[in-house]
Amino acid sequence: MERLNPLLQDSASVLTCVIQVRLQRRPDLRLVLVGKTGVGKSSSGNTILGREAFRAATKHSSETAECSKQREDVFNWMVSVVDTPGLFDTFQSEEIVKREISKCINMSAPGPHAILLVIRIGPFSREERDAVMKVKEIFGEEAWKYSMILFTHGDKVESDFDEMLKDSGPELKEILEKTGNRYHVFNNLRANDRRQVLGLWMIRIY
Repeated sequence: MERLNPLLQDSASVLTCVIQVRLQRRPDLRLVLVGKTGVGKSSSGNTILGREAFRAATKHSSETAECSKQREDVFNWMVSVVDTPGLFDTFQSEEIVKREISKCINMSAPGPHAILLVIRIGPFSREERDAVMKVKEIFGEEAWKYSMILFTHGDKVESDFDEMLKDSGPELKEILEKTGNRYHVFNNLRANDRRQVLGLWMIRIY
């Protein structure tokens, strides 16, 4: 599986990664976060941008789903992150979903470099699978080629994560297969640890 340890071990490795990232700088990097409410999309966006850019929601939040976009210089790259809170919840009305889909597409124009499918570590239900699969409805079948899974709540991992994935159910394995087995793990409780973001940067999806 194409992944990088979310916590690079020493300062020399961090410095090397920073140099590599800056040498490969793009004028703009557009990321879209998708997933159900409460899985850590907004918190992950904050970790990526290095500031409190998005307001985190909860599973039981009754706020209307609205896409939002924030930009920040991250390791010398101008990064745009589009957060889609609630958009992928199955209880949303068709009218709201259609409106926010159009807004999301406009915010990521001319198209995202990477789609991060945010999934909370733990049991993965068919409902969650159906929510994540909506990425195809928004960006088309080709979107899987530049998508990856971003697992959150990395603080809950008590054993080897690769081994945990081997024991995962068919719903999660299906998503992993569609994304080319690309994934990364965030612990948003350690948002100031920029090595997590460096690890994400080193996975080739854009």
